[in-house]
Amino acid sequence: MVELNTYKYRVFSRTDNRTDALEFIERWGRKWHNCSPPPTTGDIITAIDSRGLVVGTVSLDFPDYSDVFTLEKVYDLSLLINQVPGLERSKLVQGGRWFASVPGISRILLHAIAEYSIPRNVQYLIAEVKETSLKRMEELNIKFLVFYGLRPSLNAISNDCLRYYIDPPVPHLMLVKLDQLLLENLNLFQKN
Repeated sequence: MVELNTYKYRVFSRTDNRTDALEFIERWGRKWHNCSPPPTTGDIITAIDSRGLVVGTVSLDFPDYSDVFTLEKVYDLSLLINQVPGLERSKLVQGGRWFASVPGISRILLHAIAEYSIPRNVQYLIAEVKETSLKRMEELNIKFLVFYGLRPSLNAISNDCLRYYIDPPVPHLMLVKLDQLLLENLNLFQKN
C-alpha cells in the first residue's frame, strides 16, 4: 500500500513550464502503448514523490478550453451523449495520459481529477481506456459506463499511434461520475 502522505500532486496549467510532466508522459506512453500520446492543450496533474520526481500523470481538457475535445477528433461523442439521459458536453472533462510508475499513485491521480474538476462545474470524466485501466477502476469499486460500440475514425489517428487503436486490447470510451473519485469514496484497501 502506498503511503498517501508521501506523495503530493501538482496541477500544471496550459501556460506553465511542464517539461518534466511531458517527458514522463512521452516515456510511459512509449513503454505501455508504443506511441507518443498526441500533444495536450489541457492541464496536467502530476503526482510527485518526496524527491520532487514525477511518478504519475493525467491530463484534463475542459469544455471551455476548445470547441472540440481531442476525443471528438477520433470519436463521435454525440452518440455517447445521446445515450446518457441528461448528459451535456458542458458537464464533461476529458482525461488522458494516465500513467503511474509507482503502485498506488492512481488513487492520488483520481482524487486530484475530482478535486480539481468538480469546482469547475463538471460532473463526469470521459476517457479512452484499455482493459488494464478498467480493471484498476473495478479494483477501486468505481462505477463506470463503457461504450463498446463507438469505433474510432482511423483516418484521424497519426501513423505513430495507429497500433494503439488496432492492437488488442483495443481502447474504449469510459464515463465516470467525478464524485466517486474523491479519496473518501475510493477503496483504499487495494494495492493499486
